[in-house]
Amino acid sequence: MKKILYIIAAGLLVALSSCGNKFNIGEKLAQMLGKEDTTAVAESAEAKAEAKVEAEAEENQWTEEAVVKRVKEIYARVNEEISKPEINFKAIDEEFCSKDYKELFQQAVKAEEGRDFDDLCFIEYQPFDQGLEAPIKVSNIRAELLTGDQAEVTFDLSEEKSAAKCSLGFVLYLEDGKWMVHDILTIPEEHKGVWDYMTKYVETHKR
Repeated sequence: MKKILYIIAAGLLVALSSCGNKFNIGEKLAQMLGKEDTTAVAESAEAKAEAKVEAEAEENQWTEEAVVKRVKEIYARVNEEISKPEINFKAIDEEFCSKDYKELFQQAVKAEEGRDFDDLCFIEYQPFDQGLEAPIKVSNIRAELLTGDQAEVTFDLSEEKSAAKCSLGFVLYLEDGKWMVHDILTIPEEHKGVWDYMTKYVETHKR
């Protein structure tokens, strides 16, 4: 590309000289040719800076403390949402669930189309609050970092206004520097997760 620019610039130099142009042609051409180099360097520096920030963000998140903090953030948001007159659980999914989870959920919703009420994947979708009423208290958070970009966490949920309580677990994926929920597990039956449930539903209800 630069070679082509030099050829074009040389042609302009000849043309302008033949017309008796009195401008400082050498300076103008230097500005033209240098502009591309300056822009390329700036873009490269910006890309490197963004990559560094992203890498540092992910590195800072790779701690059990960061996972515990994320669970607290999720339930602060859950309490905010379920305190509203009209609850939008999809907003929680959109904010805190992994890309793969959201894609699988949409597949399950599509597979539900035209089904009888008792043949739906989710008669009532309440994976985060498990039917508890706000304010929900989260306690005994136990996090474990797994291989790669995954973590698992278990915790207890309870209503502050009653004795109602339950235990849950999350499998989390580190995406774009944030821990995102990839699966929601019932405790102590760890293998009965929402991910497996949706997967089996989609597989058995293919159209």
